[in-house]
Amino acid sequence: MPKISIIVPVYKVEQYLRRCLDSIVKQTFTDWECILVDDGSPDNSGKICDEYAEKDRRFRVFHQVNAGVSAARNKGLDEAKGEWITFVDSDDWIENEMFAELYQCALQNQAEVVVSGCTLTNDLRKGNIFLPQLGWLNMPKDFKWYIQGPCAKLFSRTILYEYNIQFPEGITMAEDLYFTFKVYFNVNKIYGLNKSYYNYFQNEMSAMHNFNFKKIDDEVRVVNMMSTEIKSDNIEWFSFVNDKKQLAKKRYIFDLKTPNFNLWRTTFPEVSWNFKHNSGRMILLMILINLHLDFCCKIYCQLFLKP
Repeated sequence: MPKISIIVPVYKVEQYLRRCLDSIVKQTFTDWECILVDDGSPDNSGKICDEYAEKDRRFRVFHQVNAGVSAARNKGLDEAKGEWITFVDSDDWIENEMFAELYQCALQNQAEVVVSGCTLTNDLRKGNIFLPQLGWLNMPKDFKWYIQGPCAKLFSRTILYEYNIQFPEGITMAEDLYFTFKVYFNVNKIYGLNKSYYNYFQNEMSAMHNFNFKKIDDEVRVVNMMSTEIKSDNIEWFSFVNDKKQLAKKRYIFDLKTPNFNLWRTTFPEVSWNFKHNSGRMILLMILINLHLDFCCKIYCQLFLKP
């Protein structure tokens, strides 16, 4: 049985996949298996996976009909044999000592989850580095956006299976938020390493850079799922979920070319009037202008377009 199972969902990444898999092969920690789940990729990604499996028996490949990244990751969880589980996205890559450092940290601190930093990068340069604080993390206070995804982390297999934590399938936005929320909500021994071992490739074709109604509706569904698991007397987590409600509903205004004020108004109405930030007041102003557009135009003409 390997110490670490690495789960890599693969879909249309032939341009970047070798870079990802080479970074896994170069790990100084060698007691691992890598589960490659080819999610019906129409390019040569599946063949590249088979190529690596032929050269190194630590790679295990599974080909499936396209079902989305959540289904691919869940397939990896079903097949994983390691004591610890980690995720690497197929267009990202990792530093050579990543698994050695995270594994040693987990053992030394008897942690259930170890979280490292990540570096945003593209084809031209490395960008911002985001790091958790060193030591024990207190959730949800330390649940920052760059700690949201499943990558750059080491999870105890025991806690994932004990709490039946998987990714929600059929959802293309915020599925990783639900996964890590389930982890952080159910465990306490989460240790942070303030070093970056993970290179997150900012692919402009990814879901995070292409919002539409389906993706925003998926995010709303995820936040609803989270909300059903939080009781109002759990003040910190209740507040955390309310902040996520604010963010999800704001996307109907700020992330669509044509803002939908009605969906903004009717989605999570319980937090509609909690304007703690300037962005909230800006939404209110936009709505008022939209509802009274004719009146605003008349005022503008009278004030500034007088002959």
